[in-house]
Amino acid sequence: MSSGPPTSLTLISRVQQHEDGVWSRFVDVYEPVMRAFLGAKGLQDADACDVTQEALRGVADRPMAGRSAVGLTWRAAGPSSPKTEK
Repeated sequence: MSSGPPTSLTLISRVQQHEDGVWSRFVDVYEPVMRAFLGAKGLQDADACDVTQEALRGVADRPMAGRSAVGLTWRAAGPSSPKTEK
């Protein structure tokens, strides 16, 4: 599976600043990648949609410093998320 598009910090910043028309571009770029990732991890489509929505909202609502889209996706997936090994 492809790792998806490179993270656009400019696009994320524009989403966080609530610029007009940016949300739809953000969703168009990242939603398919996140849903495919979650589907590959075994989530049913409806659950993958819910988790994707929560993760995208999380990116839009929180600074990205020290975070990744994959990390936010796992966090939004809930308690069954894998633990990071140290």
